[in-house]
Amino acid sequence: MLLTLIRHGEVEGRPWVFRGRTDSVLSPEGWENLHKCVLALPHTFKRIISSDLRRCSDFAQEWARAIGAHCDLEQRFREIDFGAWEDLTPAEVETRFAQEFAYFRARPESWPGAGGESFVQFRQRVTEALGELHAHGPNDHFALVTHAGVIRLIISMSLRISYTSALQLDVRYASVRQVWYEPSLACGAGELTKVI
Repeated sequence: MLLTLIRHGEVEGRPWVFRGRTDSVLSPEGWENLHKCVLALPHTFKRIISSDLRRCSDFAQEWARAIGAHCDLEQRFREIDFGAWEDLTPAEVETRFAQEFAYFRARPESWPGAGGESFVQFRQRVTEALGELHAHGPNDHFALVTHAGVIRLIISMSLRISYTSALQLDVRYASVRQVWYEPSLACGAGELTKVI
């Protein structure tokens, strides 16, 4: 299954914070950058899938209408819920939750969460959603408008690298990655086909 992964654009609100369940809207610049981003994409995908959070879904639904595509909203493609860390900067989290933050930085794949969602829960729901998508179209091409954490997770599973390694990837606002995802191979075993 070919996935074109599109990160949402810049949002309204405080910059550089842990933003998971918080339902922020796109800033004017976020809208503009997403429009520029998708202009370069060939529309060979079967349909558009989007996180149901507004920073993804508002644009995905508008884009789908503009190109005559079908758009499905899927809450399992939301960013991880950071719990007590929501809307805090890394510096603020490190000050208030020093031990937990050190653990998160050293071992994100076993992070128990901060009252929101553990990494295991996050990975499980994204994996389930990908599995269902693959079952409907194992050879199809889907566009997925989602979040940086989800994109890094999908890339880590596709390339069979650790999520810790995937955290080093620069996933900027309104950026695109393309991967081949094959869930029947343990932890995914596709390839990163293109970075746009």
